[in-house]
Amino acid sequence: MAYGAPFMLASSGGTSLFGDLLPLLLGMVVIVVVGFVIVMYIRRSFYADQQNTNPGFTLHDLRNLHKSGQLNDEEFEKAKVVMIGRVQASRIDPKTENKPKKPGNGTKSETDDR
Repeated sequence: MAYGAPFMLASSGGTSLFGDLLPLLLGMVVIVVVGFVIVMYIRRSFYADQQNTNPGFTLHDLRNLHKSGQLNDEEFEKAKVVMIGRVQASRIDPKTENKPKKPGNGTKSETDDR
């Protein structure tokens, strides 16, 4: 009788083991789905912030203005020099900007062989 007790308990009293676990399983599925939606929303907003970097006015836009006649040759060249200078200035590493450069730069000269 001790071996058949769990089976008798599940079938007696009008309740079943599946009926008792179904609400818990559904609750867990809802929690997982809601958690997934929250994580996807956070990831989407995080990556959207990183991808919305607009370069602004580009060299291509400058060339289009020159081709359309809105800029003459002199204005185009000045604007291009300024734009390229700003891009190069933004790429300089401030840690290495003030360091003196080592002579030789990794290349051998005639005086290195002595």
